[in-house]
Amino acid sequence: MELFDLQYREKVNIDVYRSCTWREKRDVLNVFWRTNVEATSRIVEAAVQYGYYAVICLIVVMLELALILVVALSHNSIVAGLSAFAELFMIWSTWWAIKRYRVLKTPAKESGLFDPALVDADLFDVADAKSGAVLERADQATRFVE
Repeated sequence: MELFDLQYREKVNIDVYRSCTWREKRDVLNVFWRTNVEATSRIVEAAVQYGYYAVICLIVVMLELALILVVALSHNSIVAGLSAFAELFMIWSTWWAIKRYRVLKTPAKESGLFDPALVDADLFDVADAKSGAVLERADQATRFVE
């Protein structure tokens, strides 16, 4: 039984999210549902923990709406149109939640936010600018390099 409890606690760990204040939980929602939001590592970790459950809940609601849609289509009611619209919205919401969960779960280096080629290019530009300035000053001081 202890092995099951340990595996369960590893997958269902929401301790960071639970320890957040109300204001921090609002920040967690902003980080999870929106792009280009700056946040601390604690808020991002809480957003990943929140995202796991958000995706599960959205999938359950999407399946429930699919069942309502099937029943409503058999009765040719206006509920069929409303549930079809709601189902489309749920599919889009679930897709977005899965996308955001994956982005938040992958480290910055793997997600492309940290591109070593860009960092190397910036470092070389800084090094070239500094060495150029040093060489320019050395050339001016000696005047015989030309």
